[in-house]
Amino acid sequence: AKPEAAADKEEAGAEMTEEELARLFKSLDEEDEGSISESTFINFVRQFLKVAKDTVMTSELVIKDSKTLRRLDIGEVVEVLTGPIEETNVSLMRVHARTVRDDVEGWITLEGNQGTAFLSEGGNLFKVITETILTEAFELDGSSAKDVTRKLKDTTRKLKVGEVVEVREWAKKEEKSGLMRMKCRCQSDGASGWVTTVGNQGTVYLEVL
Repeated sequence: AKPEAAADKEEAGAEMTEEELARLFKSLDEEDEGSISESTFINFVRQFLKVAKDTVMTSELVIKDSKTLRRLDIGEVVEVLTGPIEETNVSLMRVHARTVRDDVEGWITLEGNQGTAFLSEGGNLFKVITETILTEAFELDGSSAKDVTRKLKDTTRKLKVGEVVEVREWAKKEEKSGLMRMKCRCQSDGASGWVTTVGNQGTVYLEVL
């Protein structure tokens, strides 16, 4: 069986009109270039799930033959690579996935025998929990403070607490500043750019929905 989200995407794709496809293309072509890059398309079709209850990632599909790779924390995000596939020995559906946090690959159980959901749909939407800014560039310029302030005023948009953004590129460290930076698109107005998810002192600006 396929995850509901994947099935929904296929059904939506089969029923979309030319007008709907045009709107979808426009939403993905954020730079108005008349084309969609390979990375943009790949990001669109990727499937992410979030950890709904503490669980583990194991090395193999078959649980009894596996070793635990690491524990997964509630709220953590994983990308589905394969599955769901049934682990017939215990009648559980499992997915082969990669953790967004540290790129560990392994197998995770979707739901326990008693109906406990370990993974849930989502993971690519984040909510602003500390006011911050959206910038055009990934790198935060290492120029003088006055120059940086002037540039930021010209090329940024304030992100207010409660706003929701959709991931375009997952967070990575900006080496000069030590900040974790993510490319995203605002749901409210379609603005896109780079945002700091975690500051170099540990301040969290966005959390997964």
